Amino acid sequence: MSGQKRKNSNGYPLYCFSVPEKSGVSNNCAFICDEGNMVDTQKLCHPFIFESAYGNATFEGNKVISTYHSDQGNPDFMFYSVKSKVSVDENTKDVVESDLFLHRRLSLPDGYTLEKFCDPFPNEFTGSDHIPLYAEFFLP
Repeated sequence: MSGQKRKNSNGYPLYCFSVPEKSGVSNNCAFICDEGNMVDTQKLCHPFIFESAYGNATFEGNKVISTYHSDQGNPDFMFYSVKSKVSVDENTKDVVESDLFLHRRLSLPDGYTLEKFCDPFPNEFTGSDHIPLYAEFFLP
């Protein structure tokens, strides 16, 4: 529980929600084994297979960026659940989607394109140094 409190509640913390049992995660954020015991490990892992809705590079091979100020980077992600990922080679993987399909997304620019066409963010036209992520998914 993060410590938020309701207004006019005599200082009692907000009730926390229960994590669904199906997730395999306890309410104190520990993974639970099939036997009901918590996993004791130094490495955080989970059974979910996630993929980013955004790639790391443009079709030309330039690194995409999602934040643009005195420095450039790609700290923003939008993950969704997939059925599997299969490595084609060391730089490429095929994604097999399950019930949730990535329909389309806005592409992210590379640093060269932004430097060529606009000033660093935020500026008089853009109120944030992060570029909005937008994706549409299809759920049959």
